[in-house]
Amino acid sequence: MSILQFEPFSSQIDGTFWEKLGKLKIDYYKLDDSEKEIYGYYRGGERANDSVTALPARLFLSSGSFDKEHASFSVVSPGILKNTNTLNEFKDLDKNAFLKNASSKIWEAIKDGSVIDQPQLLVQFGLITFADLKKYKYYYWFNFPCLLPKNPFTYTKSQYLPEIYSESQLDQLKQAFHDFYDKAPNCNFFLYKSNGHVFGKLNEWSTFWSNTKDDQAWGVRHITFVDNGKVSYSNPVRQPLFTFEDCLDGGLPKAKAAAKRLSEVFPGVKAAGYDVSIPMPGHLVDAEIVTRANVEKLEQMVEDHDVVFLLTDSRESRWLPTVIGAKYKKIVINTALGFDSFLVMRHGMREIGENVDTRLGCYFCNDVVAPVDSLTDRTLDQQCTVTRPGLSAVAAGLAVELLASICNHPEGPWAPADQNVSVSDSANSTVLGVLPHQIRGFLSHFQNLVLVGAGYNKCSACSDPVLQQYEQDGIDFLIKAMKDSNYLEKVAGLDQMKMESENIDVDWDEDM
Repeated sequence: MSILQFEPFSSQIDGTFWEKLGKLKIDYYKLDDSEKEIYGYYRGGERANDSVTALPARLFLSSGSFDKEHASFSVVSPGILKNTNTLNEFKDLDKNAFLKNASSKIWEAIKDGSVIDQPQLLVQFGLITFADLKKYKYYYWFNFPCLLPKNPFTYTKSQYLPEIYSESQLDQLKQAFHDFYDKAPNCNFFLYKSNGHVFGKLNEWSTFWSNTKDDQAWGVRHITFVDNGKVSYSNPVRQPLFTFEDCLDGGLPKAKAAAKRLSEVFPGVKAAGYDVSIPMPGHLVDAEIVTRANVEKLEQMVEDHDVVFLLTDSRESRWLPTVIGAKYKKIVINTALGFDSFLVMRHGMREIGENVDTRLGCYFCNDVVAPVDSLTDRTLDQQCTVTRPGLSAVAAGLAVELLASICNHPEGPWAPADQNVSVSDSANSTVLGVLPHQIRGFLSHFQNLVLVGAGYNKCSACSDPVLQQYEQDGIDFLIKAMKDSNYLEKVAGLDQMKMESENIDVDWDEDM
């Protein structure tokens, strides 16, 4: 007798599986990372008679793997899907325990006799995934558990089917495996429609390209775009400077595509786009030569322009342009979104040594810590603010109108903030009306609040110590600050402030 050997599976995943997983993640699973039932379809290995090339036994997954009903002629393998919410969860998951759990299910099915009526329970599998729906990256790990008996299975001999079955039995077997298909070599089409809908639900409106058309209406003729991403299928439905053609072949660089499209809207504009990555505090810094080149490029662009719109998709990505803008005394307008709320603000202009109480603050003046990585190990809803579709256009329009009001004020960007001005008050500071510091909008109440935020003498972006260190060490200071947030807190004085607050003695009086 010979030992019976079993061929291991290799996984083969169709692209439709990931598309279906992404849809289920957004519409149904959300943050639910519990185990889900899925189904695979397998076939044995193959080798051509005249070839040494062989195909292994394969387990197929597709969009149909999430359906409980399957074709009667398919060979099904039930499985368990564990979809994690973050990449770190995917990496840290105890895969041995996951495999042991899958193996125990096979053994339990044998002991309770379930495999008699459902033999597919003998070929179960497990799948751990993480779907990065922002970057279209999918991470996965398969396990194919099998039981190892103390005494191996054996067989007496192998026989061909014609030696066992009669001709009528073979005909019935052939009929069971018969599959009809219609060859259609001329059907050459491709349909892609769901991605814009998906990201209309869950993606942050990270770049307000609608700003640019409003800027043109006010006579702005020199516009530069900075972005390191490529146009994806989700962009055209929410950003007016992109079209479907920009998404093809992996997508055009966003900045260059936007500049080209803006020139088509109005040929008189001088638009340029640069594919530049903005170094960020708290994030892994690229090779220093690359980081230095990006910082130098960004610094030169800020110095050459009059206005900087900060429309990036994370808090820390706004730090470097804020510092450079403060150094060169540029108009910096910041726009950020929540689910149904937004912030549009202008950064206060400043001189080193100026009384901090008399100047307007910047985006970071309310922070008591240096910027850190706000994206890594975050679930999808934490990375992409779930935003009402009309919010970006409202915020973008206000940002452009804020710039127009600054330009029409006698003191320009140095103008103080108007506050507590009623609608009926005719004493406006500009010909266009009032000039606020911050506009906080709430779409749920269709209401805007005009607020003022004072500068902070320990701000990590615009305080005297930070700008003085920047003047002294130049780009070396910026790179060091991005590598070590503790260093930035030390320069700004935030570490001393936190130390003093921890050392405050508080006496508690308790009435008994």
